[in-house]
Amino acid sequence: GRNPNSRTFRGVTTSGASTSSTLTLSLQQTGIKDLPAGTVITVSAWVKPLRNGITASNSLSFTLKFGDSIAKTLTPSNGDLNAWQLMTGTVTVVGDGPHTVSLEVKTKGKSGNIFAVDDFSVKAVEPPVGYKFCSAK
Repeated sequence: GRNPNSRTFRGVTTSGASTSSTLTLSLQQTGIKDLPAGTVITVSAWVKPLRNGITASNSLSFTLKFGDSIAKTLTPSNGDLNAWQLMTGTVTVVGDGPHTVSLEVKTKGKSGNIFAVDDFSVKAVEPPVGYKFCSAK
């Protein structure tokens, strides 16, 4: 589960920001190495919607990515306000890196506190064909 004692990142749009068009907020970690092409990984993050008034025309969505591969997409509802949700998905690494993990948040119709995110994780679950994971003994 989510570590309740860790620090979180809060995504905010500035007061007066355009609420008539979709805004994209992106949080990313670049320079991830030592994951060769073909490695199957699990990517995860905990997200918490901080804005209400989510409708089709005032939308909010989260996309968790590794490189250009989408691990998980989440479109919360108003009932998800202030509730931590785990986003997790499995993707196959493309290219030998360095790689980037990112969370893209699209919001429309509201300004101010939009979301919180915590506990990003990238875990190799299957090596590429012809490789084996090392085991500690």
